Amino acid sequence: MGLRLLATFPEWRPHFSFLANAAANELMALRWLHFIFGIIWIGLLYFFNLVLTPSMKALEPGVRVKVYPVLMSRAMAWFRWSALVTVLVGMRYFFTLLATDARNVGIRDWRCVGLVGGRWCGRWPSREFISSSFQPREFAIRCGYGQVGSARL
Repeated sequence: MGLRLLATFPEWRPHFSFLANAAANELMALRWLHFIFGIIWIGLLYFFNLVLTPSMKALEPGVRVKVYPVLMSRAMAWFRWSALVTVLVGMRYFFTLLATDARNVGIRDWRCVGLVGGRWCGRWPSREFISSSFQPREFAIRCGYGQVGSARL
């Protein structure tokens, strides 16, 4: 049936085409991959918290021991890989846009990621300094700077 239908329309072509710019195609693919794998990741998170935990509490211990390893091995594999793909694709997308913004400003080499990215990543520490509950010693230890002992930070 499918071949006969296709044979009756020999000039039929799909109405979808990629853009001529490869960089735009990459950004489009990265955005969709980030979106789809993010939905899988967050969906599994809600599944674990809202469906699996109450269901496991309702099962008898003997049944729980049999069901849990089979269900969780596959679900956790999907959870881990979707989280990893979401983060890596999101970082690639972000740094591609960051490099484009830096080039538009006039920075032409790979310093753009350090200069413009430092501005973006520097906002969180600056907000920590402005916060009223800021403790410089705890901040330095949490970020991996300094020592816990009596050394000056």
